[in-house]
Amino acid sequence: MRDLEECWTIGAYGPENIEHVAPELERLGKPLLYSADGFVVAIPQFDLVSELVGKLADYRDNRLVLNDRESHIGI
Repeated sequence: MRDLEECWTIGAYGPENIEHVAPELERLGKPLLYSADGFVVAIPQFDLVSELVGKLADYRDNRLVLNDRESHIGI
C-alpha cells in the first residue's frame, strides 16, 4: 500500500480479511489478489497497480522502494 506521504509499505492480511475484501472489490470489477514472481499478493489500492508494473520491490529502512526492473533480469 502507499500511504499519505507517498511511501510504499507492506502489511499482512489474515484469511478473514481476504474473504471479506476480495468479494467487495470483485463486485466493482477490481481484483484484490495478484501473482508476483510466484507469490500471491493483495493490493487493495487497485488504482495504484499500474505503478507497480515493471518494477522491482526492495524492502529497506522499513519501507518498500520501487526501482525499474532492468531488462537483463530474467524474472
